[in-house]
Amino acid sequence: MTKEEVENLRLGLRNMPAFPVCLITVGKGKEANIITAAMVHVFSFEPPLIGIGIALQRHSHGLLDKEEDFVVNVPGKDLVKETLACGTVSGKEVDKFGLYGLVKTESCKVSAPSISQCPVNFECKKVQKVTTGDHDWFIGEVVAVMVDKKYKRGDGLLYWGGEFRLPGKIIKER
Repeated sequence: MTKEEVENLRLGLRNMPAFPVCLITVGKGKEANIITAAMVHVFSFEPPLIGIGIALQRHSHGLLDKEEDFVVNVPGKDLVKETLACGTVSGKEVDKFGLYGLVKTESCKVSAPSISQCPVNFECKKVQKVTTGDHDWFIGEVVAVMVDKKYKRGDGLLYWGGEFRLPGKIIKER
């Protein structure tokens, strides 16, 4: 395939409907890091499994490889600047928590910290890694969840074609 064909395919993928965008925390203590991920999906309800797709060259990929757990933190619209920023610098070079004012909170059942400003936190124990081209999917079993009482299901950020969005209007309920 030519470079032009590959680029056309990549641009075509931007037409896929929106993905949730989350802040993934991994590591312990001073080594804890945050990575912005737009490849996040529920893989199973029983058992409850969430997968995160992380590019092989990312610093957090190495942390996810060696650690046993991670947290999927769902940011609200008030954290859009921090969410974008956490995806543009490497945690190998900076402390993203300190740089962006994100507060580490001790998780209930995993060693990775949660982010206190995020209204939803899924604590996950890593159960599988699947290589799929230029990303590895780290699958985690959800062992604890925290949901802020003020959070509404439509408050989570979406990422679509290079844009951060909020869910739109409901056109039909199931």
